Amino acid sequence: MKIYPLISLILITFLRCNTIETDEVSIPVIECGTIVCIPLPTAKIEKLIIEERQVTALATYITPTSCWKYHYSEIKSNDTVCTIKVFGQYAGEPCIQILSSITHEEKIIFDAPGKKLLRFWNDEKYLDTLIYISFSKKGKTKYANFY
Repeated sequence: MKIYPLISLILITFLRCNTIETDEVSIPVIECGTIVCIPLPTAKIEKLIIEERQVTALATYITPTSCWKYHYSEIKSNDTVCTIKVFGQYAGEPCIQILSSITHEEKIIFDAPGKKLLRFWNDEKYLDTLIYISFSKKGKTKYANFY
C-alpha cells in the first residue's frame, strides 16, 4: 500500500513536465496580432548586388525549428547606416526541435553615393558590412567596393 503514493508522486511529476521549455529561450517572443513572431539572428550575408541606387542584400537567418517562416522586416536607414532586423513567424504545426534557417532578400535604396554601412541584427549584436558606392552622371553605378 505504501507504493501507491510513490507511484502517484512519480506520475504527477511526469505529467507536470513540459516538453517545450519556453523559459530557456533567450530570443524574445513577440505577439504580432494573432500569431507569434521573433527576431531572427543573421547567420550569413550571402550576396550583395548594387544596381544604381538600390542595394539588394540576400542573407540567411537562424530559426528555432523548420516550422518558422519570414514574417516582416524592420529597416532603419539614414542614407549612411542601414539597420536590418528580420522577424520570423511560427507556422503553428508540430516540428522536430532542431535549428533551421531561412534565406530572405531585402532591397534598400540610397539617395546619395558614398560609404554605406549595412547592419544585420544578430542576437543583440550586429553583422556589419561596409560598402562604398559611386554614381556616374546618369545615376548608374560607377563602381562599388565591399569591405
